[in-house]
Parts: sequence; C-alpha cells; structure tokens
Amino acid sequence: MAKQTTTRRRGRSNAAPFLDLLEQMEDLTATIELEWPEEVRADVSRRLSRLARAVRHAVETSQRL
Repeated sequence: MAKQTTTRRRGRSNAAPFLDLLEQMEDLTATIELEWPEEVRADVSRRLSRLARAVRHAVETSQRL
C-alpha cells in the first residue's frame, strides 16, 4: 500500500514576501517606461494582477481549512 503524504499548511507569513514582490512588480510595470507596445504592457499588468489575486486567495483559503 502506498504511503499517504501530508502537506504542511503555510500561513500568511510564508506568502507575504512573495506577495510583496508581486506588488512591487505590478507597481514597476505601471511606473517605468518600458519600450513595449501598450497591449504587451497591459497584458503583463493583467497577468501579474491575476497571479497576485490567485496567491492571496490560496493563502486565505488554506487558513480557513
């Protein structure tokens, strides 16, 4: 029989540095002058926002369990 593995729950403290980095990246894409087409900049910003939202949601959900 296969041994079942258990996963440790990680709290907000472990996710905080990653979330802070995502926020900094979002701010940078909004403020610095990148020589990218506007649609590429918008796509990057949208993807970073989605990633940050997904990580925040995962952290909140794991704390409720």
